[in-house]
Amino acid sequence: MKIEAYQYRTKTIDPAVAEKLPFKKLPEFFEDVLDAITAACEQGRLSTDGWVRQCFSTKKVFNEFLECLAEYDDLWRIHDRWYDALYQIAQKGEECGFITTADIAFGLEEAAIETGQT
Repeated sequence: MKIEAYQYRTKTIDPAVAEKLPFKKLPEFFEDVLDAITAACEQGRLSTDGWVRQCFSTKKVFNEFLECLAEYDDLWRIHDRWYDALYQIAQKGEECGFITTADIAFGLEEAAIETGQT
């Protein structure tokens, strides 16, 4: 049985998608990455000083994620659950400067640097 991250009837993220972490490469659908990170975050499986290696197998994959995220809102919007998870990971004190996906990517990169993960 194929596990779908987003269940259209219940509009929930299936917690099982967190099992896809860490990503060895980005999947075809970028939303799968956001779903997996969100599920892991909601389950309390990520730590502020280890989330990069918990989500991505290499720095190269992490950097590819940041590049895709930075451009994501050129065409799409992130929803509140994705935003909340990424906001928690970045440990931002305020939402100011954490609005666009480019802001979010920069904030995540900054958080990774501050916690010695890159």
